[in-house]
Amino acid sequence: EIILKSILQTDSWNVSMRYIMPAFTVFLRACLAKKLPIIEENKSNVVQIFTSLLNLRVDDSAFELLVDLLTNFDMTAHFKEIFIAIFTRMHNDKQQGKSRTQNFGRGFFYFLSAYIVSYGPETLIQLCEKIQPGLIFASIDSENAKLRVVRSKNQRKIVTVAFSKLLFQQFASFKQEVWINIFDNIVGMLRLGERTLITQESTDVSFADTETQISLRSDSFQRLNQCELPPSSLCGDVEDEKVFFMTTLVEAMNHVQGLKDTITQNLKPATSELLQKFCQQTGITL
Repeated sequence: EIILKSILQTDSWNVSMRYIMPAFTVFLRACLAKKLPIIEENKSNVVQIFTSLLNLRVDDSAFELLVDLLTNFDMTAHFKEIFIAIFTRMHNDKQQGKSRTQNFGRGFFYFLSAYIVSYGPETLIQLCEKIQPGLIFASIDSENAKLRVVRSKNQRKIVTVAFSKLLFQQFASFKQEVWINIFDNIVGMLRLGERTLITQESTDVSFADTETQISLRSDSFQRLNQCELPPSSLCGDVEDEKVFFMTTLVEAMNHVQGLKDTITQNLKPATSELLQKFCQQTGITL
């Protein structure tokens, strides 16, 4: 508890501690999973820690912490602050000419998906429209190619379920070109399946000096940093994300005005071919 109280002090999460932040985040996530009362009392501090990680570009750790916070605690009062922090980071990167990492895009979609599964796509849009009209659609469009690099099976399942809801339930809210690009990348993500997509980037940890490298090699640091936490319980009833996607797509094509025409007339040939393969694999007919 003494260690946790120290970690919850937001001034501990500064640039001088950047190299050890991923390990500290694993410890904090483990405490979130236990739903400790001290976390409930300091939720605002955890949100500030997320913002610090995000601003320091420790992106994987930032979004994994955020999803665990969303999953284990009622964060309704803090979501506007959280989304403003994310949109501010995206705006600042654009203004400064910085490219966002794949870690950011992957984490961004993981968090959005966890939110959609928990609260619904309409709630997401309503909240973000209050911050700035159209911003959520522009933000998704700017990162949508990174849907293909969602890393783990558990995250792919959550993203598939969430974006099936978003794309089909909120079809009329999207510009057609944006909708098609997102749909293409969801299909691409499902095609890639369990394959290793990319070499893990090293953007989360800065090896600035010899002392840092020595610290990172310590047994205690490695055990903490490599600790495996249980996967999110979100979408635990979905066994196969591809079957879920195809089943939801067929149902939506029968009920959502204009969706069937978009699927049959406007998709890229490669995407249409993949859908036909999915039909063969799942036994589901469009």
